[in-house]
Amino acid sequence: MTMTPRYKVLFSHYSLVGGVRTLDQTYNITEVIRLEEDEGIETTLDEFNFVISIQNLGFTPLEDDLVKIYLGDSEEELKLVMDGFVTEIVSDISMDTYTYRIKGMNRLERLLRMQWPANYDTDTNAGAAIINLIGVANDHKMEHDVNIETGSITATPNLPQAYWASYKPIFQHIEILSTHEYTTKGDYVFWLAPNNYFIWESMETNSSYSTSQGQISEGEEGIYSFKATRKVFDVINAAIIMAGLDKNDNTITVLVTDPTSMGLYGPKWKYFIDKDIADSYKRSLTEAEYAALSNQDFREEVRNRAKAAYKIVIRRMGSPRYQLDIDVRGNLNYIKGRIYTIRSSSLGWNPVYMRLKDIQHTFNERGWRTLLRLAEDDKTILL
Repeated sequence: MTMTPRYKVLFSHYSLVGGVRTLDQTYNITEVIRLEEDEGIETTLDEFNFVISIQNLGFTPLEDDLVKIYLGDSEEELKLVMDGFVTEIVSDISMDTYTYRIKGMNRLERLLRMQWPANYDTDTNAGAAIINLIGVANDHKMEHDVNIETGSITATPNLPQAYWASYKPIFQHIEILSTHEYTTKGDYVFWLAPNNYFIWESMETNSSYSTSQGQISEGEEGIYSFKATRKVFDVINAAIIMAGLDKNDNTITVLVTDPTSMGLYGPKWKYFIDKDIADSYKRSLTEAEYAALSNQDFREEVRNRAKAAYKIVIRRMGSPRYQLDIDVRGNLNYIKGRIYTIRSSSLGWNPVYMRLKDIQHTFNERGWRTLLRLAEDDKTILL
């Protein structure tokens, strides 16, 4: 049975009552959204925009009103894809029609955009600092909390160095505190779940960030176009690799650089944790071979393996590589941050691995389309 994609837009309007913002009413504005081909609904994970056109809307939209956008293959399968605040309104009023061009951003971006200083000493950890920062944002909210589910932000080792920064958006503090430099356990990612719970997750311990989670092939049903762009972006030309532990449980650290790229773009450093280099070498040996091997020889072999692997990484990350835009039939199954196997006969990819960087949904007269942006990164190059 053929499904007819559907959408729904709810608009929660607030009024000032005695100087306090109070929920007036939540309106279903689905039927007054303009779906002309150049208009329609556009929403990424961070921002949204649409146009309302009606003779009498019944209220005047205001900044910081709330918008919820739902998409699905049918009325019964509608899912929330955007929960955000209105940030910009352009009104065009003719004699018989009111037209409002509405733009906004998701709840997390809006609430954590508040500027605040940060000062955390080495007696705390990155997870605890982030919980504190979210608490600051909630204390200064209008009335819409970012929730923290028990256990969703796990404790990391104490900060290896104090973190101090002057006024900047809270989400920028969180981005910095989510790097290996402050977690000491690799990079973390964060997002807001549909129930408004803040999720903070390690990219090192969750295999869904390091192995392919699906396949996308040029020409398959539901894929309208592939657009590949080859350019220089997110350069890495110098790497420090923690390649695992030696036979005495001491860290094996390796330095790899690309002098040519450093000369072109300046030094662009990154710290990598790749304990599997040592672990995989150990697994390749029998018990007798491992016992007979000196610690110095074990360390030397691990260092050679790390250098060989990461010379490839920084050579690719320091030179032009591919970014891919794929236009597909409306779909909610793709997840930002995950790795996908890409096959394209016209590009000679059989296959390559790319990480999903951004997702944009558009619903207009043509129906529901989803634009996926993927790119190679330091993890996918090694697959």
